[in-house]
Amino acid sequence: MNPIRIFISSVQREFSGERGLLRDYLRGDPLMRRFFEAFLFEDVPASDRRPRDVYLDEVARCDIFVCILGKEYGFEDE
Repeated sequence: MNPIRIFISSVQREFSGERGLLRDYLRGDPLMRRFFEAFLFEDVPASDRRPRDVYLDEVARCDIFVCILGKEYGFEDE
């Protein structure tokens, strides 16, 4: 059985600790790691590809997208 891939996202500086804690929990718990594989964009090594392309490709490969929203997500338009 292939694990379910979870893409964990948020504004990078606002919830970096929470993203890491969730990833570490999913990877560290024997039951959770059996069924889930956590992905964080900052874990991807540098490459010659545009970050936007890498990000979108990884989102497409994942089964679940978890977005942690806070005060800084997005931007205010005119």
